[in-house]
Amino acid sequence: MELRNDTILFLKENADMEREAQINYIAEMARKKIGLPNHSNQNFLFLLEKAGAFVFEKEIGETIDAYSLWSEGDRPYIILGTIKKSAVRRNFDLAHELGHLLLHYKVEFTMQDKKAYRRIENEANDFASAFLLPEEQFIEDCQGIVKKSNPDAYVDLKQKWLVSLQAIAVRAFKLGIIDYQKYRYFYILINKKGYKIIEPLDTDIPVIKPAKVKSILQLLFDKGIYTVSDLMDEFKVDQRFLTTLTGINEVFFDQYRKKEKRSFSVNELGIKSM
Repeated sequence: MELRNDTILFLKENADMEREAQINYIAEMARKKIGLPNHSNQNFLFLLEKAGAFVFEKEIGETIDAYSLWSEGDRPYIILGTIKKSAVRRNFDLAHELGHLLLHYKVEFTMQDKKAYRRIENEANDFASAFLLPEEQFIEDCQGIVKKSNPDAYVDLKQKWLVSLQAIAVRAFKLGIIDYQKYRYFYILINKKGYKIIEPLDTDIPVIKPAKVKSILQLLFDKGIYTVSDLMDEFKVDQRFLTTLTGINEVFFDQYRKKEKRSFSVNELGIKSM
């Protein structure tokens, strides 16, 4: 992934820069490299996969939202949990994991103490916030908001950026758009209105699913280069486990299994003709 190499080079050449400034720069660079416009987060997942990331959905427990890793072949993988989440929260998970992939390359998470682990998580959160809500454009968007302590005043911005109201408030506070008192009152209203559980638009904005791996397999199956049976033989698994492994619905594999035809000739059966 070219973006990772650019990040490593930047950090090496700017080792004395404050960490917050490093994160903001890398977030801005990442948007440009991935191809996200400065006014929208539409197609974030698609562009992330196009840029080289492999994104999967899997059952990873109720306490883990997502995780990421670099393979031995230096390919970036992001694993999203299948627990039902809103589209905006999934966007933040993706950006958070992208932050880990770029900022914490080769960091061994299991070797960190609680303080170091919390710092790493906070850096990924800061990256996600800066990545999803570009500073200049976001400040401009907030200028027209009169009641800055009212969560409902930011619903249009949520629709535009596909980011939760709570993430918007954190970014606004960090950039000095709202002071501590307004920020505190914002969260009082979040709790009072029940937005901690479900926010406005959460059920309206469609959740986008990973498509890259499924598209690759579909192409291989359609072209007859590979079959589902070949894949199962390769990994020594059955179809149900293949579904678990890839996070792709079993119906997808079913339709291709049904198309698989195998004709046995006399020679293949090993019967000698008289």
